[in-house]
Amino acid sequence: MVELKLHDQRHLRMLEQAREIAREHFRENVPTLVICHADGDGISSGALMYMGLWRMGCDVDFLIIHDLSEPVIEKIRRKMNEGYHRAVFCDFGAGNESVIAREFPNYVILDHHEPEVWVSERHLNPIFHGINDMTECSGSVTCFLLIYSLFDKEFWDTVWGRKIAALAVLGAVADLQNVKYGRLIGLNRDVLVFAKEIGAVDFWEDIGIYGRYTKPLPVAIAHHSPKLPEPLSDPSKCAAWLISKGFKIYEEENGHRYWRRLKDLSEEEKKRLLEELEVFLATSVNNEDEFVEYVESLRNEVYELTVYKGSELEKFSLDPRELATFLNSCTRQSDYETAFSLLWGDIVAVEKAMKNYRLYRSLIREALEAVRSGFVKPQYYNNFVFYNFANMINEKVTGVIATKLMKRELKNRRIPHVVAAYHTDPAMRGMVKISFRAPLELSEKNLNVGKFFAGLKEIFRKIDPRVDGGGHKAACAITIPIKYLPKVLELLDEYLSSVLE
Repeated sequence: MVELKLHDQRHLRMLEQAREIAREHFRENVPTLVICHADGDGISSGALMYMGLWRMGCDVDFLIIHDLSEPVIEKIRRKMNEGYHRAVFCDFGAGNESVIAREFPNYVILDHHEPEVWVSERHLNPIFHGINDMTECSGSVTCFLLIYSLFDKEFWDTVWGRKIAALAVLGAVADLQNVKYGRLIGLNRDVLVFAKEIGAVDFWEDIGIYGRYTKPLPVAIAHHSPKLPEPLSDPSKCAAWLISKGFKIYEEENGHRYWRRLKDLSEEEKKRLLEELEVFLATSVNNEDEFVEYVESLRNEVYELTVYKGSELEKFSLDPRELATFLNSCTRQSDYETAFSLLWGDIVAVEKAMKNYRLYRSLIREALEAVRSGFVKPQYYNNFVFYNFANMINEKVTGVIATKLMKRELKNRRIPHVVAAYHTDPAMRGMVKISFRAPLELSEKNLNVGKFFAGLKEIFRKIDPRVDGGGHKAACAITIPIKYLPKVLELLDEYLSSVLE
């Protein structure tokens, strides 16, 4: 039987803590509520936790949340009062442990965000063990260690064991933990290798352009980030360029035209495409650093959730990057049931998610077009660019928009981006969500905006209990009353000046 192989002492210590938490707090199969964060990593974390506890024989239910404001706490209270005796927070809760402990005493937190409490027997977090929370260990991998501690070796040779391992990888990729190095590293990689050994996933070096399953070849190339120089940044011009280079971009079958995708190319075609792209960039990009960045962005490790082969999910994609977008398209539109059911390969969920996906893409496109056209104008602070969408977009997509706006630029020109939008929930009327995104390399400095937002949260929560905030060093958010927006941006700029000098 295959075992999870860990060689780094930090990883071994984290697994031992997971085993201690399993022994102390999962000895009994009591009714359990799984509460997870409403993004790709969070849904993957919650789903694998749900599957594991369900296979143990637990009566288990789930709740998906965006924050831990007072209205959300009340929602969890109502759910717990239905007869659940244990609350497990997945990819969430690290920055709110004191509140969770007060409200739900029989709790466990499995998270990788900045912790509020640094000594806790009920909280598993890679940060406690000196493991990087943005590149080495996702929320889903944190949850996986707990589930791994609950089962014997034989379980991982079952379809449910394989699905749980695949969801750990899905969450890590959904959390962009592979972006900085073009591959999963650290504890994420230990779990990836284990998942491959049991037949749950596969991975290999390939063209790393997003959209292997879902986008026609010229569209995938044109939408690549960082954006390639003209004519490759325009789908129709890119199609003409590909044809001029001898690439077949569609197939004819029974009188119908089918666009070819990256996954449809042979190994020889992919090799030749990379060569042609590198020749094009060599003649189009004058700066050596930019040329190297472009070339490196085209070659990456790619992943496939092989355990879902033959399921309805394969009709969309088995690439976790695309599945993460699929999940986000549901959660950003509050269709949590579909997001959760999707990971069971349910046909109804796949069909509903496809509709959500199409709408989600149009919402993102409209927001980016508002910036491109000048309808939403950038405001330049000393250390970041700010975009206020007010009530134009749903606050659930501010982080996505901030990331996309930032990624339009090359790394050597990239600065932090901040996006704000008013809350759409009637219970949160008068509140604004602010999402912060910065290049990962800034997190290697003294930057920790997640901790900074968590500190502001404690101050502003005395004014309004709906305030919440926190996250990672370079990817985080805070919700505050709208009237304090200028002040918070001013404080953020001062904080960044103090740590980035």
